[in-house]
Amino acid sequence: MELTDGGWYKTPRIIKGEDFLAHIHDTYVSGNATYVEFKASEGEIRILEYRKLYDVDTENAVLFTINTYPQESILLKNIEEYEFIQYRPQQAWKAIHMGSTKRINLEQFDQIWLDQTFQKLHPVIVNHDSKFWHVMGLKLDVDADGSSFWGLYLKRQDSDFMKEIRMSLTQKFLYNPISGSWSLDDPTQEIKDLEEIKQTLRADAILDVTVSGVPMKLIRVQEIAKGVLFFVFQDDEKNKRYYYNRPAIKLRIQTDPETGEQKYLLDHIKAMHID
Repeated sequence: MELTDGGWYKTPRIIKGEDFLAHIHDTYVSGNATYVEFKASEGEIRILEYRKLYDVDTENAVLFTINTYPQESILLKNIEEYEFIQYRPQQAWKAIHMGSTKRINLEQFDQIWLDQTFQKLHPVIVNHDSKFWHVMGLKLDVDADGSSFWGLYLKRQDSDFMKEIRMSLTQKFLYNPISGSWSLDDPTQEIKDLEEIKQTLRADAILDVTVSGVPMKLIRVQEIAKGVLFFVFQDDEKNKRYYYNRPAIKLRIQTDPETGEQKYLLDHIKAMHID
């Protein structure tokens, strides 16, 4: 990412919700520590470990351990309502509570752009590829094979460079009140049916799966009894880990709207110890 002469990011790094857990994991695997400022009055705190909780009011609860003796922890009841922001390399992250984020569709975004641009004479800003862009226009179009798409036309804030982003008709947008900018929401497919989860993981030859916030390699998935899926994963240290599903098991498939890359996130499974 680009830096200023003073060593600050020109555009702050932002990691949303549960993706920050994978960042913590990768940071520790590389031999480094993660520091987070949850409250300005308390300063930065080193995260020793984290775990997802399933016995509280929300399925996105995460408990961060910050001290082992005496035991001290910080609970975020819904990590999906948070964004984690870093302003310069090697600096602590700031946890920003965004609240419950409302997503808008393309037609609503188009109306906001028309109103802000031509009625209020105010630019609409999009955060894309870690840079800020002015929205120059939107157009509903048809590609060579006859499929409809929306074209989003952007111009860099700091230059005359322009680009087009092609989006599906179901694309949604998120607003960030901290930067006053919009971003493209990652389309997410949720699967809760056991048979569909099993077939999806098998059929797509998936290797990389984030299990309760921890990236792993999928080795095997099979149904060992009616209503019971058995999973074998491999962690970064090549250790095999075994799990079975809880009743609320859920597989989420997130698709990057710009690259088409898909991420698989599996939650509500329980670890097994096999000698």
